[in-house]
Amino acid sequence: MKPSGRSSKQVLTIILTLVALVLMLFIGKVVYPNATRIIINVMWFSVLSIVVVFLGLGVLIVMGLKDEVSKLLDVFLEGSFTVFDFINFLKEVYQLFLVKLRELLIFIAPVFAYIIGISTYFLLLYLYKLVGKHYDVTFLTIFLTITLVTLVGILNTQGQNPEKISWVSDFRKKMKSSFSDAIEVVIFVFFLTMDSTILFYVPEDLNVPLQAEIFGFDLMKKGFSLDHSNITIILISVAVMTEIMRNVLRVVYNAKKYYGELDVHEFTVLQENQRKQKKLKEAIRTSFNESKDEFVKFITFTTVLLSVFMFFPRLKLMSMMVASMTALVIDFAIPYRLGAQKGEDLINRILTKVFRL
Repeated sequence: MKPSGRSSKQVLTIILTLVALVLMLFIGKVVYPNATRIIINVMWFSVLSIVVVFLGLGVLIVMGLKDEVSKLLDVFLEGSFTVFDFINFLKEVYQLFLVKLRELLIFIAPVFAYIIGISTYFLLLYLYKLVGKHYDVTFLTIFLTITLVTLVGILNTQGQNPEKISWVSDFRKKMKSSFSDAIEVVIFVFFLTMDSTILFYVPEDLNVPLQAEIFGFDLMKKGFSLDHSNITIILISVAVMTEIMRNVLRVVYNAKKYYGELDVHEFTVLQENQRKQKKLKEAIRTSFNESKDEFVKFITFTTVLLSVFMFFPRLKLMSMMVASMTALVIDFAIPYRLGAQKGEDLINRILTKVFRL
């Protein structure tokens, strides 16, 4: 019963295939008559060729050339194998094409990321300028800062579960890394140019001075201005202290991890409290030594950025303070970020090369 059922299924498949072929030819005759005519002519030529060869072989057999016909059949068989080899060759070429296409996509992934980054910059700048033309931009600046810093924080956070190795994961990883770099540049350039009134790529009606006040203090005054200089000091102090808290939090988080990994038996000679204290000191020392290079980079980056922003409106200093506080909140919201190996983002690479850190 089973073989019979399988045969019936195969026959049905063949019939349906023939019906589909006839239907496609009929539709093609209506829609693309010239192309369909060529296809039908090729099919007829192939059929007639097979019929002629078949009849020719029959004539040869009648003439007593049975052995020669047998050899010709062997040649036809080998020829059919050649066709199979050619089909396999086409399959290999197709697979090679897919491999090269995937390699090309992975190679040009940064281009897509940079295009998206540049588009994001212009979109943010035009939106900011458009709002700033009519309204105070203080709260918009705070909102954009929180959003962009959160986005970068998520992009720079390495997943806890490693991805399976595939071209898709490679493409996603390269795209993510390049987009993270692009967004960092976008943020830096955006906050440098957001209040400029001489941008040639912005319409004249949007190149206007901005208004930004908070609690009655004008944030558009330069950072080094002596007018309400206490505001500048507060902004800088809060930003620096927040960043210090982030780095201390990282040290504490890693120290807690090392505390659990240290061998208690190393301190069995000491009393219980002394053993715990020594173990805690060892864990903190290990964590600090591991984070020391990052701490040096943080000091360098913060100093350079503050020095630059002092020549710009205090609005940028406020943005820096909000960015630091947002990053601190992200560290609390995603604790494993503290213990994860910090990615080599664009800013870290630049600082390392420029200051030889």
